[in-house]
Amino acid sequence: MKKLLLFVFLFLAYQTAIAQNVAKILKKAQSRLSYAFGVQGGSLTGAHFEMYRGAVCATRTKSRAFFKQYAFQFRVGMEGIVPFIQPENYAGGKYRSGGLQGSISGTYHFMRTGGGEMSLYVGGGVQTGYRQYVEKFSALNRSAWNAGGVGRLGAEFTLARLGNSTRKETYLTMFAEGNIYSEFLGHSPYSFIGGELGFRLNAWQWN
Repeated sequence: MKKLLLFVFLFLAYQTAIAQNVAKILKKAQSRLSYAFGVQGGSLTGAHFEMYRGAVCATRTKSRAFFKQYAFQFRVGMEGIVPFIQPENYAGGKYRSGGLQGSISGTYHFMRTGGGEMSLYVGGGVQTGYRQYVEKFSALNRSAWNAGGVGRLGAEFTLARLGNSTRKETYLTMFAEGNIYSEFLGHSPYSFIGGELGFRLNAWQWN
């Protein structure tokens, strides 16, 4: 009987140690900022880089579900590739596509589904660059520096986990977003409502 009790005690102690170790690894992984790279088309057609804090954990429907909590991102691209997004007039002339723009934003993810397939996010930041337009009277092509605030509301979907490594994982996600831009330096007042659709490769490392 004593041997059985000793075995049970050692077994429970061993299981507790494993559980505590797993919890420490998970907590460390969730406190780390991970990174993601992606492409998008729409208001800005180009690429972006993201640093995010997230989690990978089991749910009722998945053994490994990928979640994000918040993220910081930098986007760069050409604007106006999708013609209907920009207003027709700018700086007293006619808006012309092809301006180079960059934005820095922060986003907060909320309303995650139980299986980890989708999360909604909200956020905002600043956007700046050089906008192209045609001068009204001379009909010359011009470019003007601009800066403004941008607000974001979107949804991100987990499409697949890539690779078989147990330490380093990559998750492919797709996002669909609506955004609003309001200029405060350049040719204010000027604003528009746009949107972007894109994909991200999200890196995740356990230790």
